Amino acid sequence: MKYMKIGTKPDTFHTEQATRTVISDVPSDLLIQINNISYLLHKLQFPLVPKCGLLQRLCCDSGDLEKVSIELHDIPGGEESFELCAKFCYGIKINLSAYNFVPAFCAAKFLGMTESVDKGNFVPKLEAFLNSCILEGWKDSIVTLETTVKLPDWSENLGIIRKCIDSIVEKILTPPPKVTWSYTYTRPGYSKKHHHSVPKDWWTEDISDLDIDLFRCIITAVRSTYMLPPQLIGEALHVYACRWLPDTTNIRAPPPDQSSDDETLLMEKNRRIVDTIASMIPGDKGSVSVGFLLRLLIIANYLGGVSPRQRQNS
Repeated sequence: MKYMKIGTKPDTFHTEQATRTVISDVPSDLLIQINNISYLLHKLQFPLVPKCGLLQRLCCDSGDLEKVSIELHDIPGGEESFELCAKFCYGIKINLSAYNFVPAFCAAKFLGMTESVDKGNFVPKLEAFLNSCILEGWKDSIVTLETTVKLPDWSENLGIIRKCIDSIVEKILTPPPKVTWSYTYTRPGYSKKHHHSVPKDWWTEDISDLDIDLFRCIITAVRSTYMLPPQLIGEALHVYACRWLPDTTNIRAPPPDQSSDDETLLMEKNRRIVDTIASMIPGDKGSVSVGFLLRLLIIANYLGGVSPRQRQNS
């Protein structure tokens, strides 16, 4: 996993009840409210406002007030992503990775932290990290794509989802002998110490961590290239089903009519997974086993129905 460290100063943010403040001899003249958290910060004494185009405009709209109050309840990622941006402005050390890149990037774009506002700003640094580190890595691209589910619209509009999918698909289509990055492969009886060659389905376990809609996008993109055999696509579907769907050996009877909210949500999620997987099964003979089709049918019946598309594929 790749990391980027920015800033050198120690973290001087501290909390008093629901208020976050930066320890400083300079009194605060900027109040920013995000959800239930209030930030007491500074307009010009520190480069917070000079680096944020949005805050510049909002402060100008407030006139010559000594203390300005701004509400940013709709900032993507909430107070956590805002604090990353604020710490960047104050020169406080922050650690960026695939896990927090998406909220940081979306918040920085929301705040207008671009190169045109201030040289060496947050957005261009994040873009460089995305292009030179995250997209170059296999697991970094998957983790970043996985985190977009919390900010789907922002991630889509900023091109993060498409860039991650393109990076992942490009690596999936790489000939196994040229695969040099780390991947997850836990098949029974397989040991990397005893196998010097990379298995053809090396990529299937890592992408099974993704949300079903993102998984579908990747499989669809891979299939559109016609570069991989249908049996390999079928194996990816099988791995995903094993990762998320219940084991048929534990299914004894239909679920009770009265289910908790959590059980209902889980059943709805599993129905969507079954339907999506069934719709992606290649039409080629032998792409998946009869046993796998039977398992999907058993699970679908247990969950309370099969869609017309699934019946056709089964």
